[in-house]
Amino acid sequence: MGRKVNNKIRKKYIEMNGCVKMNGNCLCKKIKINLSKACDRVTACYCGMCRTWADGALFSLEAAYLDNDIEVEGKEWIQEYISSEKAKRGFCKNCGTSLYYKLNSGEYFLNAGLFDDLEFKLVAEYDANQKPAYLQQ
Repeated sequence: MGRKVNNKIRKKYIEMNGCVKMNGNCLCKKIKINLSKACDRVTACYCGMCRTWADGALFSLEAAYLDNDIEVEGKEWIQEYISSEKAKRGFCKNCGTSLYYKLNSGEYFLNAGLFDDLEFKLVAEYDANQKPAYLQQ
């Protein structure tokens, strides 16, 4: 995931795109994530790490979120894995649910599968040349 985030653009994007409150959780519900402003747009990343970590593709909410954008219950259940020099990946220690991809600069890209409040729209694909054949059918 080679994304750079401009916080002014991120804030304007969230304000302009009809974002709503959204709640999500991991499989075992030990971790609950609440967003006061979440959008119904997702991206897919097919890079090697995301394919392995998320079983084919990481589908994440399009907007990048900062700590103050996210309310988390059950933080003690979050484990982070340093996946590169640029980022970490968070998952639930109990059930293994993939939670987020977090850049060292502080932006989170949250796994869209945590949330079931909206019908998401796929708006971008990263590393599409690495998309597995079984997802191209």
